[in-house]
Amino acid sequence: MKRFELLVLILSFLFVTGNCQETYCTEVKHKQIKTLQVKVQGETFSAPVIELNSGKVIEINFDALSHGYGRYAYTITHCNADWTPSVLSSLEYMSGFQNLSIDDFANSLNTTTFYTNYRLFLPNNDIKFKVSGNYVVKVYNEDRPKDIVFTACFSIVEPKVNVAATVSSNTDIDVNKEHQQIGFEIVHPNYEITAPQSDLKVQIYQNNRYDNMVKNIQPLTIAKDRIIYQFNRDLI
Repeated sequence: MKRFELLVLILSFLFVTGNCQETYCTEVKHKQIKTLQVKVQGETFSAPVIELNSGKVIEINFDALSHGYGRYAYTITHCNADWTPSVLSSLEYMSGFQNLSIDDFANSLNTTTFYTNYRLFLPNNDIKFKVSGNYVVKVYNEDRPKDIVFTACFSIVEPKVNVAATVSSNTDIDVNKEHQQIGFEIVHPNYEITAPQSDLKVQIYQNNRYDNMVKNIQPLTIAKDRIIYQFNRDLI
């Protein structure tokens, strides 16, 4: 009986471990990489979000503390809403090849610390995206493919609904002081949403901060062609 219980525990552990997936975020993993930025090209303070086939481009910009071209390459992974890898193959979500090198770089001039600035733009002449969703770019030293120096996350959207939002300083915490309350409607006259409570994954975050993100938000009212989120204390 003891051996049977031990076997059950081992199998349970293997099952849980085998189903664990990495959750990605924009993160520097090597001390040589500095000032990592992920944004829409030409927009200094933008969230890293573009529309599919819109002509807009995601810019990934970073510095490496060296004075000379270090060879960096990258792979692209399509992710689920929770930033875990999706089941799609690369052939399904992009056209082009993986493990391409980053060739846009410039050495610093007249600086106390030597560094090389690198830029990667997506999509580009080599990479085109086929579907919307969350994406992570894993950048690594070309000579050491397992040595990931940073990950960069961005999203490609494909608008199917309209979102109308309001912000009010009148909350049940204080009035016109320190807090604001978000309210919004999802309007979808031409897009069927049969079960909003489970089909929609609503996430709200402040100034691109993910540490205080609000999620698992439930609607107040569900109408024929609109879903209303209002008077929710979680949205303060």
